[in-house]
Amino acid sequence: MVLPMGKTAVFLFMATGAAAFSPPSASTLPSVALRRHGLCGAARPLSSLHMGAKVPAKAATPAKDALKKLAPACAAFTSLFGVAGGLPATLVVSLIASSVGYISAVYFVGYGYALSMIALGSATLGRFMATASQPAVYHAAAVIAWGARILTFLLYREFFAWKQLRERNKETNKKFKPTAKVSTWLFVSVFYTLLFSPVLFHLQAASSLPVLTQTGLGLAGFGLLVEAQADASKSSFKKENPDNFMSGGLYKLCRHPNYLGEVLFWLGSYVAGVGSLASPLAWTSASLGMAGIIAIMLQATESLEKKQALKYAELPGYAGYVKSTPKLLPFTGGDKLNEIVDAAEKAAEAKAAAAAKKEVEDAEREAKAKALAADREKKAAAAAAKAAQAKVADELKKQAASKGKDSGVPKKKLMAKTDSPYLENKKPWDV
Repeated sequence: MVLPMGKTAVFLFMATGAAAFSPPSASTLPSVALRRHGLCGAARPLSSLHMGAKVPAKAATPAKDALKKLAPACAAFTSLFGVAGGLPATLVVSLIASSVGYISAVYFVGYGYALSMIALGSATLGRFMATASQPAVYHAAAVIAWGARILTFLLYREFFAWKQLRERNKETNKKFKPTAKVSTWLFVSVFYTLLFSPVLFHLQAASSLPVLTQTGLGLAGFGLLVEAQADASKSSFKKENPDNFMSGGLYKLCRHPNYLGEVLFWLGSYVAGVGSLASPLAWTSASLGMAGIIAIMLQATESLEKKQALKYAELPGYAGYVKSTPKLLPFTGGDKLNEIVDAAEKAAEAKAAAAAKKEVEDAEREAKAKALAADREKKAAAAAAKAAQAKVADELKKQAASKGKDSGVPKKKLMAKTDSPYLENKKPWDV
């Protein structure tokens, strides 16, 4: 609400005059009056304009009570940003976000990956937005965008494009023991923290190498586009050709352009943050994260290569595609399909042998456990029978003791004892 100039001037004069002639407790009346008439803040009742009147406190609400209870935890979390460059705080965020893997173990490295980057980017951006440089804000926003893109793609693939994946995930989840889930959760949370660390340090200190930062951000953006396009084109192709291999578009440059795009994105993130790495801890954490993502992508590439070789080896054109197209880095030459197939077969045989060995060991362990259980049951039954016999013997002994030495003697004979005072009043019918 905006008052006309004349009325506004009169009102301000009156409010100021009232404040000048009022007690000290009413020194804040002008601002209260201004809020009452919509000139600043929220409205107040007219009664609050009386000199010396106190503005009634707002009633507490459940939301406010909850916020008050959370305040100590929020303060403790915020204080973690001041410890070890903020790495403990980001680890907490990553642990919370990646705990989605307890729904299904494969989510630790799928949805947990995407959610961790979204949460890490949002939390640190909210914490350091006021003091961060503009390139650092772009850096964090790029990671959030990458996480959102991955999350969207994974949801689409599991619930729309490839619904069989849900059943596969359920079967995989059954193989994970609780201890394996805990160890996986801790490992990926630490890894996501290290991978994100260049952004964390960039938000806290402006880069001393602006040209390198701009180059890194450009590389990260390019990697994001490559990965998104590769995933989208392959997903569309596989929907129409589930039993064929993808060889068009970006897949002409290399056989796994989606993995290449992911490596380029994180390499760009690392380069963008290099100018802000001012301590051994910062350098170590950022470098470990970069080395980790490269190692994981190389291992994932080799694993997928073997699976595809066994699946598509008999298809016409696949051997030529493998021979003419590089695996990961464009323009580095192809591979011989037979070598990949041999390696895949050996890996499959080793995996089958390991599975058979594990099955035998599990069977032996189960048989041993059953034998021990049967032995324990036998011993328990024998102990129970022995205890029952002892109980019966004790009962018989107690019964015999309760009858005493006169057990079995008729009552009439008992009364005829010579030492009984009953004999003095003996009646004929008592005989």
